[in-house]
Amino acid sequence: MKILKTFAASLVALLFATNMQAQLTQDTEGYQRFQLSFDAQRMQGKDDGTKIGDPLKTKGVALGFIKGINLVTTMPLFLELGGNIAWNHNKEKENDEEEKNTFMYISVPVQAAYKLTFSNSPISIVPFVGPNLKFNFMGKTTTKDGDEKDKFKWLKDTDDGGADAKIFQFGLNLGVGVNINRLYVGYTFQPDFSPYVKDGDWKEKTINNLISLGINF
Repeated sequence: MKILKTFAASLVALLFATNMQAQLTQDTEGYQRFQLSFDAQRMQGKDDGTKIGDPLKTKGVALGFIKGINLVTTMPLFLELGGNIAWNHNKEKENDEEEKNTFMYISVPVQAAYKLTFSNSPISIVPFVGPNLKFNFMGKTTTKDGDEKDKFKWLKDTDDGGADAKIFQFGLNLGVGVNINRLYVGYTFQPDFSPYVKDGDWKEKTINNLISLGINF
């Protein structure tokens, strides 16, 4: 995750340094975008606020659509609406023991974005922030020890051997995008405020880091 954040910060710093003498323009034209993202998810368990054990890290992809709607005709301020469907997975193996974790969710961002467009340049920078609604529809852990297999479904009720994980989570979208003509490259930091699993003082929260590549039209 530190690599992802360093990448985003370096990209923004480079673009600002390259264009710091360029004149800003007021580009208020709306936009739409399809994007594909690399998604790194981290899940950390806490007991009464104290971290317990190592975090569960998964990686995957997300396919999304974003629509930017201009809010003020005299300013490049936009409301971005859209959705992403994501798949995350990992596999750990040691001797005859193997564990696979798979998660799938849909996220719905509702965020404000400000488009910094430079005259005589194909580059624009779009920082954004806003709430994120997350709908979990699959969470599964499969363990194998020799010939024995066991499946654990996170969204099942605890009485049925699951974790009673939350279908709905509320969180934050914070990041920056860079447009180069129609090409889009972006970074999103997506912490969830509400836990994925809650059982008394025990909570498991998720944080997602996404690097996106898209096309504007």
